[in-house]
Amino acid sequence: MTNVSAVDSSKWKIVSIEGEDFKIPPEYEGGELDNDSYYEENSKLSIRSYKTDYHLLYRFGEDYTSKYLEDVKMDKIESHDVLMFLSCFEGKYSLDIYFMCGNSTYYISQEGDELNENVKEIIRTSPKQNLTSQEFYAEFYKLQMKYMKYLDDIEWVSNDLQQFENQKNLERQAQNDNMYWYLFGYYSNNY
Repeated sequence: MTNVSAVDSSKWKIVSIEGEDFKIPPEYEGGELDNDSYYEENSKLSIRSYKTDYHLLYRFGEDYTSKYLEDVKMDKIESHDVLMFLSCFEGKYSLDIYFMCGNSTYYISQEGDELNENVKEIIRTSPKQNLTSQEFYAEFYKLQMKYMKYLDDIEWVSNDLQQFENQKNLERQAQNDNMYWYLFGYYSNNY
């Protein structure tokens, strides 16, 4: 990817998301900022900050394991490493893009199957990442491993809960059987 921008963003609106300034192109200027951490324009474009691994883990994990995932791409835009997930749901394509500003992870969701020039410019003009490329991808590898462990834990708990429910059902059945035999014995002996 080239570092030279073909887009003039000098007059674009500036939106501060979690303390970092992002230039917003005219077609996305009508969006709203929610809680200083999320900017969205009619589902065509959204930008979100992930200050903690907790929320990022589940957002990234959902993208990584999505049944609608068609492709994963790694790229470099100016001083930013980017990780992109291309998904298609009911014939509509979207790109989920992860990158960093400083030490914080940001996520952009964009309609379409190709990263458009204006979104590249949003990323290109955002504050540079503090991590090396190797450190950036290592962070996402760790997230992937954490999410896989999370899925394994859910499966284990789910299996454990199913075994618990099966045991409870057996105990209920045994209680019902005991009640039946108790009542049957009582009534047959007394009537």
